[in-house]
Amino acid sequence: MVAGCALPDAPATERRSFVKIYRVLNPEVCKKKTQKCVPNKKGLAWTSQGSASIIEANSLGVFLLTAAHVCSTAGDLTEAVLKMMKPEILGENNRKKYLRPGFKYKIVTSSGQIAYADIINHDLEIDLCILFAEGVREKPLRRFHGNLTKGQRVYNIAAPAGLGALDVIPMFEGFYIGQNSKHSSVYSIPAMGGSSGSPILDVNGRLIGMVHSVARAFHHVSFSPDVASLNYFIDSSIEGYRDKWYQNMLKLTRP
Repeated sequence: MVAGCALPDAPATERRSFVKIYRVLNPEVCKKKTQKCVPNKKGLAWTSQGSASIIEANSLGVFLLTAAHVCSTAGDLTEAVLKMMKPEILGENNRKKYLRPGFKYKIVTSSGQIAYADIINHDLEIDLCILFAEGVREKPLRRFHGNLTKGQRVYNIAAPAGLGALDVIPMFEGFYIGQNSKHSSVYSIPAMGGSSGSPILDVNGRLIGMVHSVARAFHHVSFSPDVASLNYFIDSSIEGYRDKWYQNMLKLTRP
């Protein structure tokens, strides 16, 4: 008699905690003399897309986790986009005005809810970013605290190349390979543009990592902050946000 062994099903309900995040660059027109800025009248904007997940909620909204480079408002790409838009918005001979980058972060939940989020904290070194979206009602992911085992099966919920729609959110399977540095873990998970910020889950659906980059030579090897760094960043960022919120409320309620 031969006993059969079935692999555990991939965590499915956790898809509801996944969101697409859009970084919208809407340049503002500024006068050099007065330094006053207004949105560009032509409404020209440039959008890039990444992945994110809901990692905590309160009565006001939800906290989101994504990659810091998804949140980034600086860099060569921003400058290149502004340079490209400048002639069309200002005109080539306009020397009295300049463009200033104005960013918004739009999210779309798995249920189709659309909201705008604000950056709470980010760390470019470990490539993590926390945002807060007011008015969103979705269940957050559970988190794992502990050590991973090399070779354990993992899952990734992502929107590579912007793929995925309501109730059709891609899920990928892979394995935990190990750590390649003190704060970086390696997984055999396929990824590409749009996967940045996507959550990595264990077989129980708990958050263990987040894809922030992929091997250039082989797109089935991805990199993530290690579990300890991930949890510390999330906890400290949310605690800091709550402290600031409480202090602001005290100021508002003082006579």
